Amino acid sequence: MQVNKYLFCNCAVELISNEPIIKEKEFSSFLSDYSSADYTLNVIRTEELPPKTGEEIFVSNRRKVYFDGRTKLYTAYFNLKENRFADYACKIDNSELYIKNTDRLGEIPIFDSLNLPAILLEKGAGIMHCSFIEHQGSAILFSGDKQVGKSTQAALWNKYRNAEIINGDRAAITVENGKIYSNGIPFCGTSRICKNKKLPVKAIIFPSKGTENKLEKLSVANAFMLLVGKFSYDIWDENAFKTVADIAQKVAESIPVYSYSCLKDKSAVEVLEKEVINL
Repeated sequence: MQVNKYLFCNCAVELISNEPIIKEKEFSSFLSDYSSADYTLNVIRTEELPPKTGEEIFVSNRRKVYFDGRTKLYTAYFNLKENRFADYACKIDNSELYIKNTDRLGEIPIFDSLNLPAILLEKGAGIMHCSFIEHQGSAILFSGDKQVGKSTQAALWNKYRNAEIINGDRAAITVENGKIYSNGIPFCGTSRICKNKKLPVKAIIFPSKGTENKLEKLSVANAFMLLVGKFSYDIWDENAFKTVADIAQKVAESIPVYSYSCLKDKSAVEVLEKEVINL
């Protein structure tokens, strides 16, 4: 019997399996040795996944959800040989995970099929798409749509101000005693940068490509509208959206949020730094 313990934000997840789980570097810093878990899941390799029975709640190429007294979440991957999506895992409630026989039982497919963002959201941690850097002991987050310059601005701060990039693609946002924190998580997109660090959030920036550096502080309402769309949540779960909206509202009310039309050079860092230093 193999027992693997992980701590993400304040959420303790324990995996129990009959065979070793292959370790991935993204998850190494999240291994822990706590006494009791928030979630304990039995990981079971099987020839066939549990049958799709009960009410069909949600169906897409990647995820399928059924309810027959227990919630069954199926996860698929794209099979290049067959040119179709194929189910490879089924999570039943937050207690059992069935993995269809594969060559390797690794952390990445396991936590993908566990739907870790949904588990963290149940514990009050919302996954936000952003580049997360540390500057003078605080977090600065660059968020927005694809190709707007999030990673570019983070890289500029790393180059010119020696700011540490904690995660190149996502962060877990928590509200603790009225304060907003950004937490490193093991999902980092193509950047491959993820570190287990928790920092108070100083500012959130929505960059865009511009011909000059123009920084605008957003109203709480406008900040909320931008923020709520950058969190991950299951669209079939009404409670999930309510939790995300509550987190986004608290962030908008507590943290300065800016839109930033900017250049891709050192001057973008300098203009933003003047504003951030005065916070």
